[in-house]
Amino acid sequence: MDTTTTATMILTAGRTWPWARSTSPTSDGLIQADPDNAEAYTANAKRYINEIDATDAEIRELLTEIPASTSVITGHDSFGRFAGAYGLEFLSLQGLSTEADPSAANMARLIDVIRSQNIQALFHENMISPALIEQLAEETGLPIAGTLYADALASEGEASTWLGMMRHNARTLHDALAEPGHGEGGDAHDHEH
Repeated sequence: MDTTTTATMILTAGRTWPWARSTSPTSDGLIQADPDNAEAYTANAKRYINEIDATDAEIRELLTEIPASTSVITGHDSFGRFAGAYGLEFLSLQGLSTEADPSAANMARLIDVIRSQNIQALFHENMISPALIEQLAEETGLPIAGTLYADALASEGEASTWLGMMRHNARTLHDALAEPGHGEGGDAHDHEH
């Protein structure tokens, strides 16, 4: 494996989105272990941070067209960091576990929330069974607007890389929930916290 691949794999595995901007501990560790390739590790870290920053800016621009009052409904609670970074509210049928089915009371509560908050769409998640979201769609009449990726990458396509997954999720949310013109001029909502 070449140093570019190694550095990218380690930097990807060790990062959170987009909160930790520094690759210094990772690149420093690689440089200490392999000083002959220090220049490559440093260059790759800088390149990757630039890619992260560009993707983050693209996501922020897309999400400004989603009204701040919008809630996103998914199968389980796996988008906390994404929600915090971009000022979105995610509601889920399940908690953090993908093993347990939601109770009838939780399902009824979520249906009430959907109706009271005028939710526009539901979203599948790649790592959980679509049955619960499909049931919720049937009971509420809401469309399923696509698949969001959280706990694993896609086997191919845009969401098969970490940055691609982030762009895919933002575009999927934007395409389903954006209100054209919402983010223009003085009406722009800052989704940052």
